[in-house]
Amino acid sequence: MENFRDLARRAQESWSEVDHKVYESASTDFKEDVDAQIAFGRQLATLRSERHWSQAHVAELTGLQQSEISRIERGAANPTIATATKMAKAFGKELKLA
Repeated sequence: MENFRDLARRAQESWSEVDHKVYESASTDFKEDVDAQIAFGRQLATLRSERHWSQAHVAELTGLQQSEISRIERGAANPTIATATKMAKAFGKELKLA
């Protein structure tokens, strides 16, 4: 049985140069998005830890489920701007582009 990487590599052999460029660009964009999600989650987890707050407490402050806060902190969720704003407000912060 082949694994996914082997199947993908074999499929990519038939791609045009343009296909490869699009794939590389999309892969870079995806990695940047995931890195940003992870960084945001780590910042939230650090703020929460510094205040000695539980995820349940943050859930009460934001109206979000504790499980969603956990996913955000782990970088496993892609929060909306509205959710990110709720999280920032809970910590007395403002969501802004730096």
